[in-house]
Amino acid sequence: MTRRFAFLAVLATTAALGMVMGAGRSAFAQEAAAPVMDAGQAKALRLLEDTLAMPDVLKEHPDVYYRQLAINAYGGGLKQRALKLYLYAAGYADKPSQAALASMYWHGEGTSVDRPRAYAWMDLAASRGYTKLVMLREYYWSQLHEDERAQALLVGQEILAEYNDELTMRHLRQKLDRARRNVTGSRLGFIGNGIVKQASNGVNYDPDQPSSMGLAEFYSDSIWNADAYAQLKDLQWKLQIDAKPSVTVGDLQMAAPAGAEPRD
Repeated sequence: MTRRFAFLAVLATTAALGMVMGAGRSAFAQEAAAPVMDAGQAKALRLLEDTLAMPDVLKEHPDVYYRQLAINAYGGGLKQRALKLYLYAAGYADKPSQAALASMYWHGEGTSVDRPRAYAWMDLAASRGYTKLVMLREYYWSQLHEDERAQALLVGQEILAEYNDELTMRHLRQKLDRARRNVTGSRLGFIGNGIVKQASNGVNYDPDQPSSMGLAEFYSDSIWNADAYAQLKDLQWKLQIDAKPSVTVGDLQMAAPAGAEPRD
């Protein structure tokens, strides 16, 4: 698997974590229409995927970096560690990580079951209008008892105070701005006309990735401006997750005993 597609797998795996673990009824058969994308957006999206496939760049984007570490930990059975890493990513406005936290609290993975807290996290994860996360939020709410709903509203205020979009986007903005100001050592952030080459030591080199790119492209707004970057992540989610068909999961049915005649 190339690094570019490995990065896309990170996105899809996180979505699958929330969708597969959270679905319990046939509430998720709908899908959103794929957004219309112009040539500029297509180029920017490809640049995002290619650039974040570079390990050194990925480390400067804590939203995706910690999400990937969380997925690795979860896959390795280290669910408490995964929960902590998703929490780090959630602090940088990463909606898939917030949804993963919701799913883990809902099912008691790496923590005790806490359905009100799960709903609160899913409510925050759905705040940018991702269709599948909105559906999950509504499903979670439908499953809560009245006392759990009251608790969810209280917990939600607690989570919102620390992880609201304005605050977490500010954290992301500060991180990316700091990284961008270090471009080629210029204190004013002057980019210049150099190029960035991918390492070829057999570990960081990927022959399917561009071997080099111009500094102006490498440090484009779509990668380092937090607001432009967030908008491109929104587009990426809508194209690669929301626009894909969802599996319909029906209510549990009692299996007929072996040899029994099927009922009409």
